[in-house]
Amino acid sequence: MSEYYSGLRFGIEKVLSAMTVAVVKELRNTGIALQVYKYIVNEMGYSIISDKDQYFGARKLWSKLSRETDVIVDVVDLKTFEIIARGVNIKHGKMNDEFDERFWSKTTNKENIRFILRKIKWNWVNLKNILMLNF
Repeated sequence: MSEYYSGLRFGIEKVLSAMTVAVVKELRNTGIALQVYKYIVNEMGYSIISDKDQYFGARKLWSKLSRETDVIVDVVDLKTFEIIARGVNIKHGKMNDEFDERFWSKTTNKENIRFILRKIKWNWVNLKNILMLNF
């Protein structure tokens, strides 16, 4: 995390931009990045906006984060400042080219599309959606 981003257009006051996040080889695939992101959101009170460049590891991380029950991932367009989707479930397979084409593409420029990881504000609708996701 390196850059403070103003997320006021999306109703978020404290946002960090995830830029070129890397995990040392020995700790890859241990879930440490997932836990760090969740700690920043749930304990430190920041939201995190994804980087423009999403390589294999970052795509898999955002996919995993989107299925967690204590954080939520929204999709925004930085060009129009529109919220495209709230509480999205991002899909990614085990191979580099098995990604969610709604948000990533090999041919179409989607550089304005970003994910925002934020803390869940609990209400009955969120609880119902989480219960449906897990069953």
